[in-house]
Amino acid sequence: MPCSSKQFYRTGLIVWLLVCVSGCASSKDKPTPLDINSSVPVPLVEKMPVTARVVFSKALNEYVTVETPTRGRSWEIRLGNTNRRVFEDILNSLFDEVLVAEGTDASDNYEAEADFTIVPSVDDYAMLTSGESGSKFYAVSMRHFLDIYRGDGDLAGRLEINSYGRSRAARFTNGSAEIDLATDEAFRDLAVTLIVELPDKLKQAGLISAASPAAADPIESE
Repeated sequence: MPCSSKQFYRTGLIVWLLVCVSGCASSKDKPTPLDINSSVPVPLVEKMPVTARVVFSKALNEYVTVETPTRGRSWEIRLGNTNRRVFEDILNSLFDEVLVAEGTDASDNYEAEADFTIVPSVDDYAMLTSGESGSKFYAVSMRHFLDIYRGDGDLAGRLEINSYGRSRAARFTNGSAEIDLATDEAFRDLAVTLIVELPDKLKQAGLISAASPAAADPIESE
């Protein structure tokens, strides 16, 4: 028996809906990539008369994390370039000379001329959407570590930096701008903490003079 036009259109509608549902499901399962391109103000402080060496690992340079909120889409957050840029900018503002190397620890591309070596790493990134928190804000937290080595390669100490940021949720957006702004604020928080706490850590380890400039003094930025 031939199908009526009503049956034909009903069958077509069902097929269309199945295709849409399938497409939405696959889209939700695949995280949306988001490259973070934050920058921080470069502080104008008196530089410490030392040569620091910083070792950037592949894990830091290419750091990616997937965040899956309880509501909404998943995100593939890419922090790598910003991680490195922030550390380079701040360390270059604090020390007379900064030697940059690639590797995983203080023994990689060893430079005898350096007074000490800093190996930064990122340990955690967490995100909370406005829908999850029930507030009008997106929130981001990050945790970084800086392993500090003496000139002879011995570990002198570790600095832990926890940083936070938030941004107000906007209507009719997918959340990418809010995540970017909250992460940018977290990186600025990281930079301020690094400027204040790293010199103190170096003084405690005897790697710089106790009379070295205090980075905690008022800071101007470009």
